[in-house]
Amino acid sequence: MRIAKKSDWKNKELPKKRIVVDLDIIFDEKEMTLIKRGFVPSAMEDKWFIYYENNKLFFHRSWTGSCFYIVYFKVEDNNYKIIKAEINRDSEEYSETNDEKDKKLISYIIDLILLQKEAVFPSDEESTENSALENWSFVGRAMFDNKKMESDEI
Repeated sequence: MRIAKKSDWKNKELPKKRIVVDLDIIFDEKEMTLIKRGFVPSAMEDKWFIYYENNKLFFHRSWTGSCFYIVYFKVEDNNYKIIKAEINRDSEEYSETNDEKDKKLISYIIDLILLQKEAVFPSDEESTENSALENWSFVGRAMFDNKKMESDEI
């Protein structure tokens, strides 16, 4: 699998309307190798373009190029620690306003798409159908079989 670069996909800068939240998520070197690869969409159902540059992980929506998150890493005791994230709060680009949910969504995307681990979608929906629709809207086909996404690129 190739390593994603900023130039691989359309992308916009994070808008001025943003917030910063503290995070404390630790990854080992093996996990970080996978995270640094990022993700370049290969089908319309892939909702994210993600790349790593200068100790930051950038999350862009694949269709619009809008930046939703920038996650900042710090090397600490042979591990990599996410210390904070900048989150898009421009309502014309991104409708989420709950900081705690965004923290969970960042972790979910990393686990599901970059680390290809099983992960539970952090939904506030009481209905499983609505939760599934929200999940599809957020990550597309990754919610079904992210191993298939990797094989598409080989």
